[in-house]
Amino acid sequence: MTFADFLINVPSSLRLLLAVVITAGISVVLVRRFHSRILKLGGWPLPAYDDPSGRDLPTINDLVGRILALTMFAFVFLLAFTLSNFWGAEHAARDATNAQSMDFSRAWYEASLLPLGEGRAEILKGLTDYRTAVDNDVDPALRQADVEQAYALQRQATTALESGVQAAYQLGASKSPVWSQLTDNIASIADDGENRILALPTGNIARAALILVMFLGLMNLALTSIYVPAPLSANLVLIGIMAAITAVLLFVVVEAANPYIGSAAVLDTLTLSGG
Repeated sequence: MTFADFLINVPSSLRLLLAVVITAGISVVLVRRFHSRILKLGGWPLPAYDDPSGRDLPTINDLVGRILALTMFAFVFLLAFTLSNFWGAEHAARDATNAQSMDFSRAWYEASLLPLGEGRAEILKGLTDYRTAVDNDVDPALRQADVEQAYALQRQATTALESGVQAAYQLGASKSPVWSQLTDNIASIADDGENRILALPTGNIARAALILVMFLGLMNLALTSIYVPAPLSANLVLIGIMAAITAVLLFVVVEAANPYIGSAAVLDTLTLSGG
């Protein structure tokens, strides 16, 4: 199973639970195993960790504090920037999908007004083939965030639609008073389909942003767990909480990366309601 398949097939609630449990679990285990060794390397005294005297331990030095502050700032800034861009893409995807649905419904209705034997069946078949191609081919490619494949499949779907228009034209459909509006709506359907693909964040840029956000989040967690000489019992609890919060933030970023998957996915709504 690829990561994209995991995002598509596993429920969001289970993905969130796995992210929190795995991140917090690994963080707590690593702190418990390696914290005392890091303290020795840093020259800090080792307390009896569960003894109240541990509260008098020295704080981290200025250099570590500056590193932690910089890492935290970079994580928060990039997190906000990435989420803002991903949510903008989600709105663009929703607008394009809604526009395509409305144009499709209008085109279907207008095609049904064409006289029998003068292109009605051909246009309706082209619209039906387009909808089938979007449902079975284009949408799965969008959920996989495969932009190149989505463009190729969208062009195929548009070709089927254009073939219906051409066949209807040859049968005299252009004489109908709805022909001009019908062809405009069909052209808009094709444009909306491409706009749905454009709403996907650029693959390499989105992937790099996700990796960098994850790296900075985990780095901030690691630096805090390693260089803060708190009593072990308090350290385990607080690092566990911090790891859980970090996991939730990373989950939100991944969830928002592709507008066509996840709990708030933009769903295709092409219907033949006008028929």
